[in-house]
Amino acid sequence: MPTLGLVLFFNKNKIKKTRFYLLILALLFSFFGDVFLIFSTNFFLQGLLSFLITHIIYILIFYKNVELKINFKFIFVLFVFLAYYLFLIQLLSSYLDLLLFPVCVYGASLVIMGFGAFLRIPKQGYRSVLLGALLFIFSDSILAVNHFMYDSNLKLAQVFVILLYVMAQYFIVKGLLEKRSDV
Repeated sequence: MPTLGLVLFFNKNKIKKTRFYLLILALLFSFFGDVFLIFSTNFFLQGLLSFLITHIIYILIFYKNVELKINFKFIFVLFVFLAYYLFLIQLLSSYLDLLLFPVCVYGASLVIMGFGAFLRIPKQGYRSVLLGALLFIFSDSILAVNHFMYDSNLKLAQVFVILLYVMAQYFIVKGLLEKRSDV
């Protein structure tokens, strides 16, 4: 995340100041989340909270300029996001115990963030941001299944989590840098 922060810093003239500061904050909280989750599972809630703040920031950015057309495509994509969320929560629910509520809130933030990426006005950067949001959702899904169902013992799960997560952040930042506007 520090490297992506530097890329953002050197391209800050491509986006408005408010968006630049929000993106820097999102990357900073992502970095905090990385630190909490990398060094110990004892800090899982702190990592979850850090990434929750990251998603809230992305939600603020994505929903600033949405194109709201309630049609079949809108309803279908909303259904897919909600179905995926409910499926994953159902799958994990018996493993969550006291973490059920925080994980449900976090999962909802992911779905809202992903749907916001879909709702953005489809101009420059749209596909990159949407791809980044989807990769973030898949990365966190693998992390959750591995952490809760398999006690973090799935081989290669962490590799996929990190790879998808870094690609997600890259595509979100890349997409948001592609056009100098509120899109």
